[in-house]
Amino acid sequence: MINLALISVRRCNIKQQTMLHLLTLLLLVTPTSSAKPSRKIINARHTTTPTYNEPPGRIVDSYPTNHRFLPGIKSGGTTSNNVDCQGSWGGWSTCVASTGRKTRTYTHTTSRSGSGTSCSYTHNFQQSMSCPVNCVGAFATNWETCDATTGTQSRPYVITTIKRSTGTACSHSSSDTESQDCLIDCEISSSTWSLCVSSSRTKTWTVNIKAFNGGATCTSLPNAPSGLTNVVGATADQTEACTVQDCAGEWSAYDTCNPSTSLQTKTYTVTQNKAGSGNDCAFADGATQDQSCIPDINCIGEWGTYSSCVAGEKQRTYSITTTQSGSGTECSNTHEEIETKECPFDTITWDYFIQKSQWTTPLFQQHPLPNSTEMKIITCPIGKYVNIQWKNTEHSHDVFEMTNHDSFATCNFSSTQATRLSTNENSGNVRIDCNSPIPSTKYYACSVGDACNKGFQRIRIHTTDPSKTQTLRETSYTKNGVERTHSSLASILENHLIELAYNGHHIATEARAIEIMSQLESILENSPLSCSDWWHNPSKSQCDAFVYTDMGFVERGRPVANLVKAEENYAKAIQLQPTWCAAQGYRTQLLLKASANPNTDAALRAQYLHTCQVCVPSHGMETVQLAFAHLGVDVPSCSEEEDEEKVVVETKRQAPGVVAINSNGNETTDESDLLGIEDSLSQASGTRSGVKKLLVSIWIGIILLIV
Repeated sequence: MINLALISVRRCNIKQQTMLHLLTLLLLVTPTSSAKPSRKIINARHTTTPTYNEPPGRIVDSYPTNHRFLPGIKSGGTTSNNVDCQGSWGGWSTCVASTGRKTRTYTHTTSRSGSGTSCSYTHNFQQSMSCPVNCVGAFATNWETCDATTGTQSRPYVITTIKRSTGTACSHSSSDTESQDCLIDCEISSSTWSLCVSSSRTKTWTVNIKAFNGGATCTSLPNAPSGLTNVVGATADQTEACTVQDCAGEWSAYDTCNPSTSLQTKTYTVTQNKAGSGNDCAFADGATQDQSCIPDINCIGEWGTYSSCVAGEKQRTYSITTTQSGSGTECSNTHEEIETKECPFDTITWDYFIQKSQWTTPLFQQHPLPNSTEMKIITCPIGKYVNIQWKNTEHSHDVFEMTNHDSFATCNFSSTQATRLSTNENSGNVRIDCNSPIPSTKYYACSVGDACNKGFQRIRIHTTDPSKTQTLRETSYTKNGVERTHSSLASILENHLIELAYNGHHIATEARAIEIMSQLESILENSPLSCSDWWHNPSKSQCDAFVYTDMGFVERGRPVANLVKAEENYAKAIQLQPTWCAAQGYRTQLLLKASANPNTDAALRAQYLHTCQVCVPSHGMETVQLAFAHLGVDVPSCSEEEDEEKVVVETKRQAPGVVAINSNGNETTDESDLLGIEDSLSQASGTRSGVKKLLVSIWIGIILLIV
C-alpha cells in the first residue's frame, strides 16, 4: 500500500501529495495484523470481541497501582528437567466392622520436577468410603433369675456387631427380650409359739411367696396349716397342746462401732419364759457381747475437670480420696468412673469484627480492608447447640436475636425486630439450641454502642439437617476411574465454601478447585435432594441456581481463573433465580475484575445498579462494595435513580434477568438476551475502542479529500 501511494504522487498536485504523506503516516501508526495477539473471551451469543492489553498467557487483575499476574497456559516445548508427577490409588482395605468404613491410599510413583504437572493428590493422601457390615446378635444363653412375683424369667437380645451402611439388619433390637414361665415353690414363715394358756399354744403362718407353674403348694409344706391359701400375705394359725414350754430368746444386731474403743455391742432378750419343766435360755435377759469393729468413715470423692472436646464429646473422671468403712456413707460414684458430656457443636468468641480503633475511619478507607461485613457464618446440625461466649473483655457486650435478615442487615434493635438474650456485661455465655424442626437461619448481633453498625459484631447461625442426605452421602459412584461418595450442599459449604467466602475468595491449589467442582457436579446431579440438608424442601430451580453460583465462584477463585466459565455459571444461576443477591453480586465482582476502566464502564454500572435492586438492604451489597474498595475503585452509589432508570430503559444489552420497564409501565424480566462476558468487557474497554474509531474516521476523511 505504501508503494502505491508513492507512485500516485507523480500524478497529484502538491495538496494531494501532502494529504498522501499524511495518509502514509497514519498507515504506519495504525496497528496491523502482525501486532502481538490479544486474548479473547468468546460468547456465541454476540459478535463483539473484547480484547485485553496484557502479556500473553497471563491474566491481569485490575488493581489501580500494581498489577498481579496469575500464571497462564504454558506454551513451548519441554526440557529434560521437567518431569510430570505420576501416582495411583492402592486397593481398598478390608471393611472395618466397628466403623463401617474402608480406606485406600494415593501413592506418588514419580515425583514432579521442574515445571512438570502436579499429581491430583498429595503423596499418601487417603480416601475413605462406607462399606456394608451385617448386624450380628442373638438372645443371651442364660435366663435371668425367675421372678417370684410373676413366675416368669427373661433373657435379653444382645447385639455384638452393629449394622453399617447397607448391611443386613438384626432380627431384633437390643431392647428386645423373650420370656418363659418358670417354677416357683410356695414359701411360708411362722411366728414364735405363744405362751401356754389353758394347756394350748398357737403360732401364725404367713405366705411370703405363692407357688407358680407347678411349684410346691403352701399346704404341702411341713407344719403348714390346712387352711393356708396360695395368696401372698394369707395367714393361718397352728394350735397344739402344751404343759411344758422352753425358754426362748434372741440377740439384737450389733450397735454402732464405738470410735474410742473400736468395739460394738449386741444384747440378748428373752422372748418366751420357760413353763413347767421346760429348758432355760442359754443367756440371761439383757446379757451383752462385744466384738471388735472398724469406725464409721464416710467416703469422700470428687469429679475432675472436663477434658478437651473430641468428636463432639468431653469427659471427666471421678476420684475417691477417702474410702468408706463401717457404716459410713458411700460415695455417689465409683472410683475412676468416667462421665461423658456433649460438647457445643461450635463456640463463638463474641467480639468486634472490626476493631474499635477503626470505627472513625470509613469502611472503604480502612487498611487493611476486611473481606466481609459480618462474622463468619456458623452451621449447626438439628439437635446440637452453639455457645456464644466472651470473658473479661475490654468492652462490654450483649446478645440480641434479630427477627429477620432485614433487621440483621440494618442493625434494628427495636422491640419488634430483636429479642434480648443477655445483659450488657464484660463476661457472658449464651447457649443457642439448634432446635428448629427444619433447616433455617437465625440472626444475632450486639447492640452496645456501634458494635453492630461499625464493629460488624453480628453473626448468622444456620441449622442443617444431615439426616436428609445421609443415605446420599454414603452412596458410592465412580468418576474418571475414581470411586467417590456423593456430596451435599451443607457438607460442601461446611468443608470448603464458607471458609473461602471469608478468606478473600482465593483457592490455594488447582487440586482443591478440581475437588470442589467434582462435589458441586455431584450435588447438581442429585438436585434437589442434595440441597435438602441446607434448605427445607428446596425446588430443583433453587438448588441448581445455588450450585451454579458456587461453580462461578470456584471458576473465579481458582489459581488460574476461568472468567468465561464463571460468567456462564452466573448466567445460568440468574436465569433460574433472577432476584437472588448472591449470583448478581458475584457477577458484578466478575465484571469489575475484567473491566479496564471501572469508573466509566456502562455494562458494569448497569449490573451494579441491578445488584442494588436485589441486594439492598443486605450485607451482601456491602460485600460487593468492598470488592470495589479492594481494587482502589470509587464505590458507586445505589441512590442515583435517574442514572439507574436511564441504564435500565435505554441500554440494549442487559444483565441476565434484569427487570426492565415496558411501554405499559409494568416490570418484565428480560430473558431473551443473556449478556455474555465479551459484551461486558467490550463496553469496559471503551477507551481503546474509541481510539480505534477515531483513526478509522480520519482515514475515511482523507480518502474523501483525495477522491
